[in-house]
Amino acid sequence: MRTVIILFLCLIVYACGGRQKQSGDIKAAFDDESDTTLLPVDEDTEIDILIPAGYRGSLLSDFYHMYSEPWYDFYQDVTAGFCMNRANVKVENFYDDCIEDSVASVFSDRDNSILLIKGIEPQDSLIETKPIQDSIYMGEQYEFEFHNQKYRLRAEGVLRNDIENNGNWDNVRNYKLYLSKAGMDKEQLLIAMPEFHDTHVAILWMGDMDMDGCPDFIFDVSGDYESKSVVLFLSSKADDGLLVKCVGRSEYVFDC
Repeated sequence: MRTVIILFLCLIVYACGGRQKQSGDIKAAFDDESDTTLLPVDEDTEIDILIPAGYRGSLLSDFYHMYSEPWYDFYQDVTAGFCMNRANVKVENFYDDCIEDSVASVFSDRDNSILLIKGIEPQDSLIETKPIQDSIYMGEQYEFEFHNQKYRLRAEGVLRNDIENNGNWDNVRNYKLYLSKAGMDKEQLLIAMPEFHDTHVAILWMGDMDMDGCPDFIFDVSGDYESKSVVLFLSSKADDGLLVKCVGRSEYVFDC
């Protein structure tokens, strides 16, 4: 389910082991036009996610419903790993120096919280996690095994005109990230973004949150350095013939 409090004007596209170069996936752009197709259509599910943050333009009362709902805190414990426990939600006003005004903010009592999640009740507080590199640049792929099954993340994109490929994400246009599984005939498009502004697609976490034996993902898909946008993909909610489904998205802005 979409959790969007502030909409911003950056066009972002969502279709919510080792590193290898794939030179055939690096293309020279003939112009600076970006593919602005918006994917996916964000479908309603029983799952909500929210980044612990301040949300400009919102009221405290917009979040009071969270006190009576079963929200879980997904966080990284420095010793145990990634965990999910019932969240102690705090809804308070905090002063935002950039806009010189108070902002409705939602937090948990854990400083290392990644997401607040409703609609998933873990059987164990410790969530199975698979170590993975933090990003897949255009023209690269990453192969990994999960529960004895082989998977691949593959990225493609185009470069700005006359720009040398130096690994700078700001030079990338029409970035797309695909997921495939050994034995499948085709790849699934997970993420597509027209451009980046001092940001990149980051893999925040991969593991088995819904406990079905297949990989789930959390990505940071922020298109601008003064915003934060996170999406959650779950395998148990995937449509027929697909591997995962984008079940939640949360974003906020903090520009000055």
